[in-house]
Amino acid sequence: MAHRPGRLAGGIPRSAPRGISRHIVRFAHLGGSVIAIKETSEHVARHEYHMLRKLARLDVPCVEPVAVITGRTTPEGRR
Repeated sequence: MAHRPGRLAGGIPRSAPRGISRHIVRFAHLGGSVIAIKETSEHVARHEYHMLRKLARLDVPCVEPVAVITGRTTPEGRR
């Protein structure tokens, strides 16, 4: 994908709309899509994942939950 002004390499917008958030949110490519990755506790992540799936089943417009990732560590092995 070509680099365009105002966008990071790969076509990810340099700045996205910001909302109120207490957690770090990063954007990444997955296949042909851009996904948002939110850093939070495992308990909160699982709760939000299941709630978003319930909302989608009710045809409520919402983001599509993809996964809950746990056990992430730094290169030094710290959580």
